[in-house]
Amino acid sequence: MVLIRSKKMIAFVTVVFLLFLPVFCGADQNGKPDTGEIPDVLVDFGADKAPRYAIIVEKKSQTLFLFSHEKDATREILRFKCSTGVAPGPKTKSGDSKTPDGVYFFIKEHLKKDLTPIYGTRAYPIDYPNVTDRLAGRDGNAIWLHGTNKPLKPRDSNGCIVLQNSDIDALAEYITLNRTPIVIVQNLSYGSDHSRTTVERAGNSLVKDWNRALQEETYHRFLDFYASEYLPDISWWPVWSKLRNDGDNSISIGYGDPSIYRHKDLNVALFDQTVFSETGQIPVGKRKLFFKKIENRYRIVGDEYLVNAVADNKRAAESPIVAVYRNLTFKQGKEETETGIGEMIDGWLKAWSEKNIKAYGDYYARSFRSQGMNRREWLKHKKRLNKKYAYIKVEADNIKLRKGQKRSTATFLQTYQSPGYRAVGNKKLILLQENGRWKIFRETWKKQ
Repeated sequence: MVLIRSKKMIAFVTVVFLLFLPVFCGADQNGKPDTGEIPDVLVDFGADKAPRYAIIVEKKSQTLFLFSHEKDATREILRFKCSTGVAPGPKTKSGDSKTPDGVYFFIKEHLKKDLTPIYGTRAYPIDYPNVTDRLAGRDGNAIWLHGTNKPLKPRDSNGCIVLQNSDIDALAEYITLNRTPIVIVQNLSYGSDHSRTTVERAGNSLVKDWNRALQEETYHRFLDFYASEYLPDISWWPVWSKLRNDGDNSISIGYGDPSIYRHKDLNVALFDQTVFSETGQIPVGKRKLFFKKIENRYRIVGDEYLVNAVADNKRAAESPIVAVYRNLTFKQGKEETETGIGEMIDGWLKAWSEKNIKAYGDYYARSFRSQGMNRREWLKHKKRLNKKYAYIKVEADNIKLRKGQKRSTATFLQTYQSPGYRAVGNKKLILLQENGRWKIFRETWKKQ
């Protein structure tokens, strides 16, 4: 009887041990051990108090890892089998059935109701190709992390990373769009703490100094942060320089604590860029700086926004930072007009756009002259134009004021539209006090 009980006890202990063996040993379903070390691709998660997560895909073992970082501790929390491209090696062109190598971010989420069954219960497009891919001549698109309605087989996709539906559903709660990285490598490796700390310090210092140069330094000093073989598009710099010099000194450019990841010798810092002022702040977008060590100095080899600026960017070719800064200085310029100049300009533009010649004329001083015309002749000229066009629309951007007790100057970018005609130029109004109101004494316009 004692022997039977002992055998039952041994059997019970054995079953329990086998059930929990993966937990005790930190092994996945293929017996690969979890060493507790931190992969060298994870440099810096940033300083958020809330947990941050990063996904790593190892092509060799066809395994997806999820790491979390909280309270200065980084650990692996999930591990799933996955399937990558049929063809080996990093993706270089459209249709090559390869999965890209590098650091990418999730930019969208598609749920089951929007997908064909082959993509399973959900799908996450990534931002391939990024700026460094394009510079290297790599192309293609539609690289997704998604589920599947088929049995999962190793190296069986057209370039996407595929998980079982239950696994991608479990992973979904850890993915934050435009923040969570997916780092794709051939072989997962574990670097030293010293190596990660070196890149972390270099990356944070680079972002800090680069941001200061953007706000304060010259064109040449700003370009000095970039590698000689990479010339960023800074056609917007002359406009930016003028805005900085003419703008409110209380306005500044800030950045969120960067998260830094790397693939081989290429590092990427992701951070939020924001314009601050005394009246509030406007987010510009998530900025990515790709950097590497060149001749004993870290330099930027790629630069782009992960998401668009939160701004009414009327100029498609304008830098998001310029658009936001311009918008903020314009708003502040209006808020600072205690003398009523801002309200006066708004009313003048409204009357002009509504073709209300009586209200429009009331904004002009008796001594007004422009283009050889006095006030009466000017209003007759405008009345003829009102009859000629079905509509007129006039807008002002980036109003700047030079205020005085009896005379003030307002300058701004004026956009004029009527049927078949559009003109943008710099408007200057010289204003005089007349019967306790600001009125237009002189008016000039120069086409851009």
